[in-house]
Amino acid sequence: IAEDNFDKGEYETALTQFTDLGDYRDSGKYVTKCNYALAVKAFEDKDYTKAQDLFTGLADYQDSESYLEKTENALLLQAVAGTWQRGTIDLFESLVDSMDLFEIPLDKVTDGLTMPQANATLTLTITEDGEYGVECTIERSENFDDEFKALMMNYLKLVIQASLSAEGYTLEDLYAELGTDDWDEVMASMFGTDSDDFWTMVQNEMKDAFDQLETEAFDHGTVEFEDGNLLLGSKTITYHSDTDTLTEDKPDLADIYGQDSVTYTRQ
Repeated sequence: IAEDNFDKGEYETALTQFTDLGDYRDSGKYVTKCNYALAVKAFEDKDYTKAQDLFTGLADYQDSESYLEKTENALLLQAVAGTWQRGTIDLFESLVDSMDLFEIPLDKVTDGLTMPQANATLTLTITEDGEYGVECTIERSENFDDEFKALMMNYLKLVIQASLSAEGYTLEDLYAELGTDDWDEVMASMFGTDSDDFWTMVQNEMKDAFDQLETEAFDHGTVEFEDGNLLLGSKTITYHSDTDTLTEDKPDLADIYGQDSVTYTRQ
């Protein structure tokens, strides 16, 4: 009767019957077969917790180890499915460094001025089907353009001042020679351009840098797994069930973000 139930796919009933038979004939082998069949069915039904328990008990029986790995990956995917966000990061200073925009220390350039803010937020979406997507949005401070322009003009003055000083001159000497202290006229005399043209050029460079960052951060694909971690393209993501957070070590564009690791929190 137990074998008939097994052949009909009534594995729960057959398992009980073979277990009750103890060591009788090949009952033990059928108990293992029943547990394997039940484990596979649980996996196919996406009852991964039950499948994990059964495949763990089956050890190296047939392809149980392979199924166990797939089951644990499926459980991990269930745990992390949803929308996650990396904490807001102020990119301005790191971006300026990466662009080699200033030849003198930034703190000297910003002395007495308001530092522009460019805050990047990265959103990670993972589905239970195993797909992921990453998007980056950069929000600039309300007066970013004015603050950045003031910064660049101050930088330009400091560079010219340092150059004059090396020759034993001052800005006042330059103003006297040019007959003006208006910086549009000063720049036109020295560089053949005015401050608006200079600012437009630098503004476009910064905009291109922001656009490039958003483009490089964008990613989507299929989740892969390695040693209990999630592989999202070039990213290795670790899930921490105790804090319900994701961490990424050695993130892409680490030099820009100024961080060796970042944390994602669930939204």
